Amino acid sequence: MSIKQIRKVRDFGIFKKLDWDNTIPDFNHFNLTYGWNYCGKTTISRIFRCYEIGAKHSDYETATFEIEDTEGNRYSELSFPSKLNIRVFNTDFISDNLKWNEGIEPIFMLGEQNIKLQGDLDVEKINRGKVLEKLQRQEENERGIANKIYSALSNKASEIKNTLILTTFDKRHFEPKVIAVSKDKTTSLLSPTEVQNLIEIYRSTEKKAELVPLIAKAPNIPALHKEINDLLSIIVTAKVIERLKTNSELNEWVKMGKELHNDKAKCEFCGNDLPSDLLENLNKHFSKDYDELLINLAKKIKETESQKINLSLPDSANFYTEFQSIYQKLKSDAEKEIAILNKTLQTMMEKLEGKKTKVFERVEVGAVIDNVNIVSSIIAKINDLIKKHNQKTSEFDKQKVAAYEKLITNYSLEFARTQKYEETQNAIINLSIEIESTKAEIIQIDKKITSIEERLSETVKGAEKVNEYLSQYFGKEDIKAKVTPDNKFQLLRAGHIAKNLSEGEKTAIAFAYFITKLEDKNTTLADTVIYLDDPISSLDSNHLFNTYSFIRTKFYDEPTRTLKCKQLFISTHNFEFFNLIKDWFMKVKEKYKSFYLVERTTNDTKDESKIIQLPGLLLKFKSEYCYLFSLIYNFKQTPSKDFEQLYNLPNIIRRYLEAFAAFKYLSTRNVDENLDQLITDTVKCERVRKFIHYHSHSLSTNRIMQFSDIKECADIVDIVLKAVETIDKDHYNSLVTELTPLAISATTS
Repeated sequence: MSIKQIRKVRDFGIFKKLDWDNTIPDFNHFNLTYGWNYCGKTTISRIFRCYEIGAKHSDYETATFEIEDTEGNRYSELSFPSKLNIRVFNTDFISDNLKWNEGIEPIFMLGEQNIKLQGDLDVEKINRGKVLEKLQRQEENERGIANKIYSALSNKASEIKNTLILTTFDKRHFEPKVIAVSKDKTTSLLSPTEVQNLIEIYRSTEKKAELVPLIAKAPNIPALHKEINDLLSIIVTAKVIERLKTNSELNEWVKMGKELHNDKAKCEFCGNDLPSDLLENLNKHFSKDYDELLINLAKKIKETESQKINLSLPDSANFYTEFQSIYQKLKSDAEKEIAILNKTLQTMMEKLEGKKTKVFERVEVGAVIDNVNIVSSIIAKINDLIKKHNQKTSEFDKQKVAAYEKLITNYSLEFARTQKYEETQNAIINLSIEIESTKAEIIQIDKKITSIEERLSETVKGAEKVNEYLSQYFGKEDIKAKVTPDNKFQLLRAGHIAKNLSEGEKTAIAFAYFITKLEDKNTTLADTVIYLDDPISSLDSNHLFNTYSFIRTKFYDEPTRTLKCKQLFISTHNFEFFNLIKDWFMKVKEKYKSFYLVERTTNDTKDESKIIQLPGLLLKFKSEYCYLFSLIYNFKQTPSKDFEQLYNLPNIIRRYLEAFAAFKYLSTRNVDENLDQLITDTVKCERVRKFIHYHSHSLSTNRIMQFSDIKECADIVDIVLKAVETIDKDHYNSLVTELTPLAISATTS
């Protein structure tokens, strides 16, 4: 079996919602994945290891995931406890297999055998095969019965879904209903006519939405009529200028002019001196009572306008059919009477408006139509109709729910009787008991086989093989494994118990142990999928080339350029190791290799990873320095929170500046000590120092996720790039000219 894709992952570590992107290549014979720390590479290896051990990862019990092999078979987390022919080297393998304070568990390898014990072993294996055949027959029988009843449940559920036009209804919804009625032997089934009537009630689609009752505050016409008449009857007493009284337009023009000439001695129009008594006479004409009346008229006009009725009457189509004709008549009457009422109010407003030019004489509204009671009565009738409409809507749902429950109960009862559901379930239970008994029998046989195999094991040969690989890995016989009296592996350095092992030594020992286990009696390398997750320690890469050579020798046949294993996956964060493996894979035919990048996206709304095709720039660049520059420069061009490396931008800048200082000044100091030389502006230098120091010098995932806002990131990138350009403009221009097109092309491809 070869693995084609990781179809989907849900809630497994950083992979919140991963669906395989069909635009990227499927897994191949040779597969290389690159990604920075905390991006999710180890999580991917853990998914593979779940299929190796046949169990979910203990830290992610609620995770769901699915892979697909090249034959189209799919395996989800529900496939357990089935184990697949996969071997994974990652931190979990090291944790599960190597106890540094207790010694390493021995590897049992079958060698020269005791004839008597081997004979006993053969007998037990034959016996196990017979019992296993019995178990397979029992399980097939159980599956046959279960599949038949479950298929019937699914078919009936599908029939119900189509009949009742349900959005969601399958075996999971139907079976609990069947179980609930399976013991009922007395209730009568509904007749076909009754069933059809209930179906028509449930499938009815004439339900209307509830309507909002009308709210309208009707004016008090008699009271308003009296108030307006009282206001219109007011006559302003003043020293009236007759020509202004008889000419309303002239009156308004002079009133405006008076306001413009207060406290002035000359005419603003002609420039001549104003008559000494002109303003005095005008003030007597336009008295305080005059102004007060105009103010009261304006207020009453506004008040009257506000009492007009403006109702948005619903369309008759919004009512049930039986109410539509009644409502249409009421609506027509309402619109007619409201128009009359509003016209009455408008007439009174017009009288008020006319009074403004007749302040020195009495005015009357005259008789008006008061139809407020008629309007209120019509609105009340409409609201009563809306109430009836809404009541029918409410009962409509209850009738549908009741019809649905009766139908489902009847369908369930009919199915339980025709399919003999209760009898079938009892048969499945009895078979399950038999299966468990047979499994217990196999367990006892397995214990006998294990006991014999342990006696036949050659622990010493296992230790010798580990030592052989350790020697190849380290290039010397420094660390060795010795078998203890209780069949453990004891690690020795120069003949003494090894203590204070470095992370690099631990990784090497663990990897040698992993390779040795691939040669045990339970593994056929040619049929095995191998997954190697970061075989280079993060803290010690002194044995980089040894590790690379070790892997290549073990899993690759140089003359034929083919794998010795079924499929090979390698993931790493180490750029040097990535380049070594990449160069090796590039020599393989194109159709046998695939390259990937695990990318983590962090912004205000999400923090998750995805698997994408390796960008072209990572295939082209062999220097991490060039790659880092392209990331920084591309961010300068598109400073967005969706930028794929934004969460690690401080670390990118720190690593780039360290590399630049190393070759520019032959410096061995850390970047913090070189910043003053690189960035001479003290304020800008301190901003960069704080940015890279605070955000990159922590292994805490939470700390790495806490980056500055987008503007701060853009400012820092601009400072750094300008500093490099100032110090070495030719070098900077070469990077921009040669590297940027590759990066842009790779990003958009």
